[in-house]
Order: sequence, then C-alpha cells, then structure tokens
Amino acid sequence: MQGVESARLVLQALSQHQLELCLNDLSILEHELGCAVANDVIDKNVIRALNMKIKKMEIADPSQHEWFTYWLIILREKKIGVGLIGFKGSPDATGSVEIGYGISPAYQGRGLMSEAVRVLAAWALNQAECQCVTATHVTNPASRRLLEKLGAQPVEENQSGSSWKIYRV
Repeated sequence: MQGVESARLVLQALSQHQLELCLNDLSILEHELGCAVANDVIDKNVIRALNMKIKKMEIADPSQHEWFTYWLIILREKKIGVGLIGFKGSPDATGSVEIGYGISPAYQGRGLMSEAVRVLAAWALNQAECQCVTATHVTNPASRRLLEKLGAQPVEENQSGSSWKIYRV
C-alpha cells in the first residue's frame, strides 16, 4: 500500500492485514511499520469502523483498497501514529468521495489534522475518478473550523450537522 507525505506527516495506507492487526495485535503492526501508535487512537468507535472497513475491503477490488482503508497519520519527527484518516469507499458516479478522520486527543490543536486532510484530499483529487471530497454530518466545531480553514464549501446544514465539499481546482 502506498503513502503520502507532508512537512510533518506521513500518511500510510494500511493493508487489510494491517487493519486486522489494529484490532488483534497492535505491537505487531508497530513492528511492521517501524513506529509506535498512540494508545488512544484505537477506541471503541474506531474498533467498530475498522470492522466495517475490513468487511468492505474483503469484497472490494484490491486496486481500490486505498479508497476503503484507513491511512495511519504518522508524526514524522516522533515516529508515532497519532490518528487515522480515510474514505468511505471509492468515488461515486459523480466523482464524489466522503472523507472521515480522527486524532488522538493528546495531538489535537496542533494543525496536524488540517495537514492530514489537506494532503489526503489532494491525493484523492489527483486521481482521475475523483472530482470532489465531501465531509457530511459534521457536528464537531473543530471539524467545522478545519474544513473552513481548508477552503471547503458548505453545501448543506440541517439537524444532523453540516455537509462540505472540497473541489478540484
């Protein structure tokens, strides 16, 4: 699986096997990747999401796995995985793909997630099949500020939150 980089981060796309290691033996994953993973990255919500991603990857075309997996957000200077980011599948017929992300509370407020979203959205928008990256049901004020900072366009606001789009330039 591939990775993408920025000034402070390496985003490493995890294989299906590596997602399973997130659930079953994090120490083996850390050894494979050559970096630690912050102990609060894998919480109960992430465990639920990992199980869903693994099921999707089992039936997805392997050439599409980068769209279905989580990418580990690795802080380059400390060689530690501080969060996860990924898409909820490959782009749909309109070229739209939804992004989701989370970061260890110990690493929040440093602009790391903004950097990670910027880099992964740029990767997606450089793929021929992707025309825009969306974020839906955004209720977290920090996520809203992040999307505004990145120049995402608000497209809907309702009781379940707001929806945003980052377009190809």
